[in-house]
Amino acid sequence: MAPLSPERRNERLKATRAVAAALLDDISHLKATVSTIPDQSTMRRISPLLRRIIVDCELSMVAAPREPELNILTVDNSPFYQALPPFRIFLSGNLGFGFRLRAVKLEPTSTIQCSNELIGLKLESFAKQKLIYFDGKWITRSDIIKYVANYCSGIHSGVPDNAESRILSRVRRFIRLSVVNGIPEAVFDPDGPYIINDEFNFSDKRIDPVMNEIYLTAYFITISPDISKLCDYIRKELSTL
Repeated sequence: MAPLSPERRNERLKATRAVAAALLDDISHLKATVSTIPDQSTMRRISPLLRRIIVDCELSMVAAPREPELNILTVDNSPFYQALPPFRIFLSGNLGFGFRLRAVKLEPTSTIQCSNELIGLKLESFAKQKLIYFDGKWITRSDIIKYVANYCSGIHSGVPDNAESRILSRVRRFIRLSVVNGIPEAVFDPDGPYIINDEFNFSDKRIDPVMNEIYLTAYFITISPDISKLCDYIRKELSTL
């Protein structure tokens, strides 16, 4: 993106000031959410917020005249993208609670080396980052946010009516994550019963793999240094009015 001229930058600052003020509240809410062990209903309730700031680009609008080079931290999945087609399933999930979980089911002879170091992505790339692979298709962060907001009572409820939302419904049915004696486990069971986890709780026995990505999206936003810089800029801007 080309740098804004001083005149255009001032116009954009004024035009997005109300959205910027709301974003401060949004980030504070996300920080409060990830500071506790959330349940599934909490993840549903923050999905409209994430849809607004990530999918509908409010964060990008606010950042453009204030922190145009903003990056958001996330996991580096590039080794897995390059490894296809040996995958059967892939879950990006990288839990920040004393252990890491990268759930992968490969063909028997395949191995992949990856790092748990975080990388910074521009906002558009963060939204489009591929997080889940299932049924031969990659699902992005935006797909997951829209699915939870639009089909899982985040904003609306309903029967999935597109390929991405149907795949995510299958992921919740066929893939079960759990923590046993402090060790994360993933079970792929396409013949198992239709179970959608009632509780989303890192300290309990089961973790919803789709809601997990909602949690991690909020978590990565709140720990990103550029988000902190943007919030500081907005506070200073608003204090001068």
